Amino acid sequence: MKKQLTYKLTLLAVVSVGFVILGCGPNYRTIYQTFKSTPAGAKIYYGSDRNNISNYKCTTPCSDSYTSTYPAWSANYYKAVKRGYQPSIQHQTYTTSNMSLTFDLEKLPRFPTPPKVRYPDPDTVAITKPLLDANKHAGLRLSKKQTIAIINFKEPANSGAGSLMADSMILELKNRNFKVVDRDQIEKLMREHGLMAGGKTKMTDLEISKKLGKLVQADYIIYGAITEYSAKSENISLSPVIHDSDLRRYDEEYRAFVDFYRDNQDVERMPTMPKSIQEWELDYASKAKQSYITIARVGVTAKMVDMKSSNIVYVGIANVTDKRLQQGVRRIVNAMTEDILTN
Repeated sequence: MKKQLTYKLTLLAVVSVGFVILGCGPNYRTIYQTFKSTPAGAKIYYGSDRNNISNYKCTTPCSDSYTSTYPAWSANYYKAVKRGYQPSIQHQTYTTSNMSLTFDLEKLPRFPTPPKVRYPDPDTVAITKPLLDANKHAGLRLSKKQTIAIINFKEPANSGAGSLMADSMILELKNRNFKVVDRDQIEKLMREHGLMAGGKTKMTDLEISKKLGKLVQADYIIYGAITEYSAKSENISLSPVIHDSDLRRYDEEYRAFVDFYRDNQDVERMPTMPKSIQEWELDYASKAKQSYITIARVGVTAKMVDMKSSNIVYVGIANVTDKRLQQGVRRIVNAMTEDILTN
């Protein structure tokens, strides 16, 4: 009887110990700790000091559990770290309950992609906007009822540029419905009255224009000279040009990238400082290519005389480069005519 009682007590003790070992006793419970991140795949580190969170915990999504008579999670700082995203830190106070932390990670700004460039067409380099320096009488107002005469411009020897300039201006004014004296008529009158502007008279161009204006009964006379008229092959430098659309794109990416690290006072951790647009332009300028192209250079001076007052009411000096001499002349004519007619 005594042996049976001892056996029962021993069996009861073993069962009790078993319950204790398995944690199934009434005084044991389990609490859980879970970590999530958006996006997933962030490494979770923990530490009691915000400035030293270096203990690796797990990679999201992940979880942990703790079973004890009095289970609790200690107060800690948790940091989620994922490449390409800004680290995120959360603080969890001491708790005896389940703990769940979710990190919404903010993507780091992308390192600016270098701006795309293109080499300009060599022919386009030859074409420049006409440079016009002019002085116009404040009261100059042309009416389409008035008559305008144009004398051949003085020109470099045997170039034909003077008559080309005069004809181009006549055509431009006629296309704008102005009354223009025919050039053949003017040349005939000049021969008949000895009004030659090519050095066969002692009269100045202004004197010739005033005399001629009376003969043809013109309200205004335009005359001048071709100061430059040449075309030759030149060695030019072609520097890469950044596309305008890519210029804006790069500037936005550059500012977002640099401002992010400055705003977070984390410039020291910036992977590397990207080049500014100015630095890229200097860099591309060093990669210029050389090319031989024909450049036509045209220079013109023009004056306009009001026959009623005998005053010069317009003086213009223009220069331009183009692929062809004739085209350069026409573009100067267009610029001067537009300037004369603009109120």
